[in-house]
Amino acid sequence: MHIVCPSCSTINRVKEDKSHLEAKCGKCDELVHTHQPAELTDETFFKYIQKNDYRCLLIIGQVGVGPVSKCYLYLQKLLVRLTKSFLPK
Repeated sequence: MHIVCPSCSTINRVKEDKSHLEAKCGKCDELVHTHQPAELTDETFFKYIQKNDYRCLLIIGQVGVGPVSKCYLYLQKLLVRLTKSFLPK
């Protein structure tokens, strides 16, 4: 399984028999799955969407502005629940 690190955008290979929830990036040593939304830029958007082998929930908006700001905390909690329910272990 390939997972793009949300911290440094390095593509990491996680063995199928290992849990992606505990995997660390080979470049920056941060967890590759953080239970937090990743803030993408023009440079990281396509790499993150195309190279991750797991599904991504995409919300377009600017954090701190209008409805996105109000939903941010709710979405963080939802992502944790979805991770436990739907992603491979």
